[in-house]
Amino acid sequence: MGTAILAASAAIAGIVIGRFWDMRTESVRWQRDQRAASYRALAEQFQLVSEVLRALALTNPATARYGARVDEVRQNVYQGWDSAYTAVWLYGSPDVVAVAARLDAEMTRLFYRVGEQHLDVAGWQQERTAAREVFEQFIFAIRREIRLPQVDARFFSYVHEPAD
Repeated sequence: MGTAILAASAAIAGIVIGRFWDMRTESVRWQRDQRAASYRALAEQFQLVSEVLRALALTNPATARYGARVDEVRQNVYQGWDSAYTAVWLYGSPDVVAVAARLDAEMTRLFYRVGEQHLDVAGWQQERTAAREVFEQFIFAIRREIRLPQVDARFFSYVHEPAD
């Protein structure tokens, strides 16, 4: 009888420990997945917002389309950015969140700069440089966090050369 009680107790303890371990493993996996999804979403939003700001920068402010584009950016485009940025705040590591905050500040600065003046392609490329560099720092911070080797690559390697 004592052996049966000991065996039942060991089985119950095994189930309890196994369940505790499963819950812990699932929690870690869920957090990792949320972190990866938030990083990916902010990177995707960077690409989207950059393209929208490029189109805005190259649009002549004297045209009717310009006012509509500015309103569109304010009302719709930054909602996705704000959601992605908030997710990084919630799930990101402190180092990545710090770089994401700098990226958000640069994208905000870029939006206001684009709204102040009409740019040609060379002017746009100059204005976007700081945001591009912080975006690369964001990617590099993620790579450090997940222990991937650093790479010598840049997001925007194309530089527009004016035609002769």
